[in-house]
Amino acid sequence: MTSPQQTQSLIHFCQRGDLTALRQDILADYRDRIQAGKRTKLTSDERQTLIYWFLESLKGTNNEADIQALCKAEIALLEEGYPKSTIGSDILAKYRHAIEQAVNDGDLPLTDNNSHRYTYHKHDTGKQAETHEHYALTYLKYDQQTYKALRNQTTSINNERQDNLQPVPLHRYLNEIQKLIQTKNKDRLEYKLAIAIAGATGRRHTEVLTKGNFTLTNHPYLLHFEGQQKKKEGEPTSFDILTILPATQVIQAIIQFRKLPAVAKLQNFSSQSNEVKGFNVQVNRMVQKLFQETEIVPVIPGKNYVSVHRLRGVYGAIAVHFFCPEFRHEHRFLQHYLGHVLSEQVAPNSPATPHYFHYYLVDTEGNRLGDKGVKLAEFPLTDQHDYTDKVITPEPEPLNQAQDPQPETEIFEAPLLDFIDHQLQESLKISLSQMFSSGGYTVLVAALMAVTGRSPGELIKSGTFETSDDPFTLTFSPTGLGAKSTLKTLISADVVVESVQKLRQHPDAQDLRYQTPSYIDNHCQPYVTQAIRTHLPFNDLDEVIDFYRQTTGDYTVTNESEQSLISDEDQKRLIEIGQQLNLDGEPSQILHGLIEWVQQQLETSSSKTEPFETEDSKPETDKLVRFDWRLVTETLHHQAQTIALLTQQLAKRDINPTQTHPQANNDDYEAQIQQLQGQITQLKQQNDSYEKQFTQLKKQVHDYEQENQKLKKTVKRFETVKKALLGEQLELPIDTDGNNSQTSQKTKPKTTAKTSRKKTRKTRGHKGAAKDKAQKVLDAVTQWNQQHPDQTWAINTCLLETSFGIHRQAAIEFQQEHQSEIEQLHSNSNVSNPRTHNRGKDSQQLKAFVLPLIED
Repeated sequence: MTSPQQTQSLIHFCQRGDLTALRQDILADYRDRIQAGKRTKLTSDERQTLIYWFLESLKGTNNEADIQALCKAEIALLEEGYPKSTIGSDILAKYRHAIEQAVNDGDLPLTDNNSHRYTYHKHDTGKQAETHEHYALTYLKYDQQTYKALRNQTTSINNERQDNLQPVPLHRYLNEIQKLIQTKNKDRLEYKLAIAIAGATGRRHTEVLTKGNFTLTNHPYLLHFEGQQKKKEGEPTSFDILTILPATQVIQAIIQFRKLPAVAKLQNFSSQSNEVKGFNVQVNRMVQKLFQETEIVPVIPGKNYVSVHRLRGVYGAIAVHFFCPEFRHEHRFLQHYLGHVLSEQVAPNSPATPHYFHYYLVDTEGNRLGDKGVKLAEFPLTDQHDYTDKVITPEPEPLNQAQDPQPETEIFEAPLLDFIDHQLQESLKISLSQMFSSGGYTVLVAALMAVTGRSPGELIKSGTFETSDDPFTLTFSPTGLGAKSTLKTLISADVVVESVQKLRQHPDAQDLRYQTPSYIDNHCQPYVTQAIRTHLPFNDLDEVIDFYRQTTGDYTVTNESEQSLISDEDQKRLIEIGQQLNLDGEPSQILHGLIEWVQQQLETSSSKTEPFETEDSKPETDKLVRFDWRLVTETLHHQAQTIALLTQQLAKRDINPTQTHPQANNDDYEAQIQQLQGQITQLKQQNDSYEKQFTQLKKQVHDYEQENQKLKKTVKRFETVKKALLGEQLELPIDTDGNNSQTSQKTKPKTTAKTSRKKTRKTRGHKGAAKDKAQKVLDAVTQWNQQHPDQTWAINTCLLETSFGIHRQAAIEFQQEHQSEIEQLHSNSNVSNPRTHNRGKDSQQLKAFVLPLIED
């Protein structure tokens, strides 16, 4: 760990221009490696140091001619060890990115002497545009003729690959991707899921790891994707992508993948960081093992191995086979779903898409599968604009049972199931028992829909379900307001009520309970459909609902919008009766008064067979009483219809409390409404307070993240210079008083170390074997750490030299050349300080484990 004094000293060191001396050391090693024919010419740290030196040189160069000469010399230096294709496509891009970043950050300000303005025509649209750039961006690149020649060379190589397409067995490839995406083995799980997701979506591995954002659509094989790599600023990066496995499985795997600790810690790193590169190295090694060594995916001409990027080409072949319309060209079809051409306007074919036509599919007999769009009849592609809401994204539940499943719920079928086939009855009983015992809320929703016919919105939020005297009948209301009706169930009503309560208490269903029932229905539809296909003998939701209705005799609940049970004529007659009895108001009020009066008359009739009459009775009263007895018979005849009317009117009154109703019921409802309004006001106040706190915290986090990124860049730069300058053994000189003579004296050991290192270069013939041995040690220690997570070892110079007899200089060079791989090992093994991690440990057990592997 670098101390503040060392850091400050390093700042002074860099500011004094000693980057030039450091650059000379790097170039000496660079040219030695070229002469020795080594594959690695410059390490990533050394290359970054050269870029730092170049930026510092630009700051002191303030005219076009000098900048042009500087750029020309740097390109010539790179051409000593690298081909133009590598320089033009990779190395110069890193230089130019650093220059652009320095300009944007203000570290390399643009002036009239070091920059210029010019107009150009955009390649894709042909529109004229103007830009202002540093002369280094103008001259640090090849001319158009060179780039054209490089493109022709690339085209020639790609043509050779397209003229020699490689076969991929479709069933074996899909089986391997399916096995990886559903694996329960946690060993190296992050690499397995990365391969599976990349293979199923056709996305780049860095997009899968950190950059990409995936959401479900209404199509079972489409995801909406944002965060495309290799897009310039301002270009669209949001589009639909096809999946070669069901989208629900893929999105479930993505959520699981992003939650893994080894993946979560990489979210803030760029795709060019050593951490991400180290992760990709491990992914490619596993791809070679699972796909290349098993001969599922062949090596294409011009490549030495199968990488995860090659799976993108296999994905393209499968996407065409599954979904490309018969009369549409594969190139035009595939370039959209790869994200190469996103504009709705007519556009030329993307030059990138042909690089993914390197494979063709074969069946189990080795016969070519040339058909296109074999899944279109079942899953047609249309314009997808209705995406799942991105604000609320509850985690989709696994469709398979957990490793420790709960005891299965015992299912008692209703007598209604007796008429169906016995085999189907037994299959349903087993499937429903498993589904009601599942820990996944979407699987539970599918089971409840199958036995009640109700929607996800009613099950999760709005509906009320209560048991009744019939063990297979519920009292149900779709909104919890007003009238309740009977609802037949295909299993015990007690199990249904208990399962609804379990569903509403599920942690992953809580966010949905704040949404509208229609939103819940749309959100759950793809998950429920997948659960139905996985667990039940039906193909989709419609078949499930049809089966329920046929089984229950279409015993559905009457909605308020349905036609009233009492006709308009009977309503008119009821109003006329009320007028004759001096009963005014709504039909419900008339009916209420009529029932009260009928009850009084029945009580009176129990003691007298003649109409009640007093001396003070008036003739009008006698006439009314005699007429009322005639009305009683007619009223009782229509009693069922009038009660239904009352039920509907009361339900409307519950929804619209402004109407005139009996005062006793109004008081109860007004008290409830006032109580609810008070709760709503309190919740709104709490919500406003939380939103303010959240906004403040979010701003603090954003400020801390920006400051952290700046510190990381500074520390990384200083650590790079430190490693290249001082190695691992020398302490950093601390310049506390600015005394040049003191600094000069303390840097003398560096010259001695350099001289000593040059003397040892004559014996480099033995380093190749030593480094091979070091590689075997690294592989063996990786296996040891995976098998002994509580007794891990770090790779450092002491371990390689002392325990395994590897020459010290070879050990140091090996660690420099395999830095990213070693750092990845340490990260996976929770090694915080490689130098001190092994202290105090007995290496005998490790040596007993490693040495047989080295000898083999």
